[in-house]
Amino acid sequence: RAPLRFPNAFTTPILWRPGALLLALSSLPLCLLWTRLSPSPRRLLLTALVASTALCFFLSWSELIELNMQAFLMSYGLSLTWLFCIPLDHTDHGSTHRQSVALILLLQALQAFPVGGSQISWGCVLWIPLCCARASQLVVELPRILPRLAPSKLTILGSSLLLLLLAGSLNHARLASTRFAQGSRLELHGAESLVLPSHLSSALQILCSNASHHANLLYSFPGTYSFNLWTGLPTPTSDNATLWFRLLDTPAQNHIQSALASHPQAVIIRENGTLDYLRSRNIPIEGPLVDYIQTEFTELFSLGSHTFLVHRDRTIAPLGLLALKTSEENPEFEILETTVSTKSIQTATSLELLLLESDSSRRLLSSTGNLKLLSVTPLPAGTSLLRIQIPKLPPSLPLSALVLQALHKNGSSTALARFPHTPLRPALR
Repeated sequence: RAPLRFPNAFTTPILWRPGALLLALSSLPLCLLWTRLSPSPRRLLLTALVASTALCFFLSWSELIELNMQAFLMSYGLSLTWLFCIPLDHTDHGSTHRQSVALILLLQALQAFPVGGSQISWGCVLWIPLCCARASQLVVELPRILPRLAPSKLTILGSSLLLLLLAGSLNHARLASTRFAQGSRLELHGAESLVLPSHLSSALQILCSNASHHANLLYSFPGTYSFNLWTGLPTPTSDNATLWFRLLDTPAQNHIQSALASHPQAVIIRENGTLDYLRSRNIPIEGPLVDYIQTEFTELFSLGSHTFLVHRDRTIAPLGLLALKTSEENPEFEILETTVSTKSIQTATSLELLLLESDSSRRLLSSTGNLKLLSVTPLPAGTSLLRIQIPKLPPSLPLSALVLQALHKNGSSTALARFPHTPLRPALR
């Protein structure tokens, strides 16, 4: 029900690149012109056009030009699909199969309307095997089309193409390697090996720790059902919708509201970045369930773009939030305090204080250096209070960029605590 209503939720128009309309209008005359040529010029023209198209796609894929792959496929690639479908001659028996795939491609590309986001990528994916099928077929034509090129020049041409392919592959490998090196493993159930930017992975770990400890029902705003998979907590109903406030009708929203109301320990994780984006597009975020959440739930804490909500009449102590206090014994040191799940530190071998920097993080202090664990005080409900002594932090250091991390016996690391938004420094004595 909800997926069929998705286009009613909002629209994202496609950004057509310069010349897209002209190319689309000229493709039909060019195709008709091709059919009137004699066999030899037809093969020459087709090979040149396919080679040029494949080269442009490769340059966009490898990010060697300022035109991303999705934009190329949508603005130019679809208009040139006929190059892969027309038969070379009466012996080209594979043309029927290519035409069938092309028909599916053109129908799939309609997924980009009226929401031209990631729908472009999966809507145009069949263009790539179509291009490869035609290109591989025309490779055998190159000696006939370029008979006057000396072997040395053919070698140079082939080597140049291989170097371009290598450059594009290395560029993607460099990007993946950088993201992998700078990011952190998520270490959540079912997504342990997923590497995300450090600021995001640490926030998600702390949010899930709080949900697992404090909740028996978990909902998200907008719908982000990975939280339910990571924590094992159920959703209010089986209605699975991302922008549920636009996709679910009033009875479905009322059903969710009733489930939330009947579970005093229900929590909601709100992702503010998506909601801000929708508001910037003048897309209304409203409905009976939105009104209920705003009235009956209150913010407990925020990390990054996420906010943790609980029932308004419920009082709980959040886990994994750092507080900074002055040291009464030594003014050169400060005290970090946080309440964490006892289970989260049972296998910890050491602690580190990290500084978040863009998508990466770097270690500031560790328990093998100036970070000293003063005490671990058991608290009710399987929690513990940690008190950690650290050197006095520079006033210019943003507290919201600090993460307390635990290193475990199995070699993994998890975020134990972070400062919430706009943390206050201790008053000077």
